[in-house]
Amino acid sequence: MSRKEKIDEDGNGNADDSPYVSRIETSYQPMDIAFHPHRDNLVAAALVDGSLEVHDFRKDEDIDPTDSDDDYESLLSSLSLHASSAYTNKSPSKKTPTASCKCVAFSPDGTKIYTGGSPYGDLCAVDAERACTFSADSKNEPLWRIQSATASMDLIDSSSEYNTGKSKHNPLVALYPFRKDGEAGTPLLATGDDNCGIRIWDERLCGGSSGSNFSNKRPKGCVLEWTEQDDYISGIEYSPHNNGKNHDGNNILLATSADGSLGVYDLRMNKGAVADTTRKSDHLDDELLSLCVLKSGKKVVCGTQTGALSIFSWGTWGDISDRFPGHPSSVEALLKVDENTVLTGSSDGLIRVVQIHPDKLLGVLNDGDKHSNVNSNNDHDSHGGYPVEKLAYNSNRDIVGSVTHDDCVRLWDARILKDDDDEDDSDNDDVGDDDDEEEDAQKPAAAAKSTGPNKATMSKGSTHEKYNSDDEWEDMEDDDQNDDDDDSDDDSDDSEPEEETANDRRKKRLKTEKEKFFDDL
Repeated sequence: MSRKEKIDEDGNGNADDSPYVSRIETSYQPMDIAFHPHRDNLVAAALVDGSLEVHDFRKDEDIDPTDSDDDYESLLSSLSLHASSAYTNKSPSKKTPTASCKCVAFSPDGTKIYTGGSPYGDLCAVDAERACTFSADSKNEPLWRIQSATASMDLIDSSSEYNTGKSKHNPLVALYPFRKDGEAGTPLLATGDDNCGIRIWDERLCGGSSGSNFSNKRPKGCVLEWTEQDDYISGIEYSPHNNGKNHDGNNILLATSADGSLGVYDLRMNKGAVADTTRKSDHLDDELLSLCVLKSGKKVVCGTQTGALSIFSWGTWGDISDRFPGHPSSVEALLKVDENTVLTGSSDGLIRVVQIHPDKLLGVLNDGDKHSNVNSNNDHDSHGGYPVEKLAYNSNRDIVGSVTHDDCVRLWDARILKDDDDEDDSDNDDVGDDDDEEEDAQKPAAAAKSTGPNKATMSKGSTHEKYNSDDEWEDMEDDDQNDDDDDSDDDSDDSEPEEETANDRRKKRLKTEKEKFFDDL
């Protein structure tokens, strides 16, 4: 039976027809995961012991899942790329720094796997084809390794037992491969470190000799670098949309930091001819832990330590334009579903489906019901009470992978988030933008007739009234209330029913937090 036939075609989301396993056991705790961009069954995991593991999570048809003696072996290869022995040649009596593989990413074409590690911020590239071929405990060397690839350094105490006599480079904590100007653009790699440093790499120039160990000079292949922010880099994002002020969207790289700022970095390299527009937002009274670009590049959503989603409007970087509270704890990870919807990974262990503008909580993804290909036990559903640290889609977007503080990667059935009518609803879903006068003029006449001219204002106002009642936004609530009164008069004369959107259909299929709570009981 083909894989397509196994997947439930009638949309009821039964778990038994999924061609994938529900979780992957790793050798140590994973710090990050990355799915192959073209092969839907492969995932790479960066482990806390400094190694990289690649797993095949497609089900084995020869194994009976009801038989406890049949163990599924998903491991394809294990590479010790950031082991402690790689950082010192001192005598065995000396202690060596603790090493770990903190981040991993596939290149856009899927030919390489990039890893970043600690304690000195090494950047490695591995041949993906070799790593995705079964070779447990493989001794394959990386294609290239750049020691001390971070843009910032700390001097360590001369009395420290870890002193190497050189500057200590901070660990790499974020990797973001992208193509400038879209699919046909130049392939670049952005890295962020544990002490505010960001570097841009041209992979075509990497490899070979990269200078002496722990050098303060810019390594070969590094084309840009910044140290504008004041704490570790928690997220990096690039939008290929040519939008915003001065139409600079495709020249901008965004980065969030735990210092509460959003960095806006100019990727244009001919700085002599073009003014450098690199800048950062004001420091918010909250740590920024993740980010995602939505609304075709018009909005930037950031997850925070307090659980609110802070929303920036593109081109207005000084302060946030909107705020969506509702999460009971910090939002560690964001994953884009479409231009209006994100998945949020929170410290309470839940993966929520959230709509932005109008702000709305649609439900919980990891609910353990018939829509998820996992067993319905409390530890699995809630990540054992640990926070959701990372979220990622596989190549066909049927699976969402999550990472927490244990030795496994959880795989959630994401087919429930797909909608056959997404294209038909694309115009109707883009309501609620602050600067969408041009969008309103382009909306279909039928949608304008059924919703009225103030539909976006009504949705946004009612959302603020529902979720922001505890915020210090009294003046906005008064304005929103007046908007609601005006819109209610318009709606009373409207006899046609409101057209159902893709997110309306998603909400019907998803389980709410209240339903999830009673199921757990």
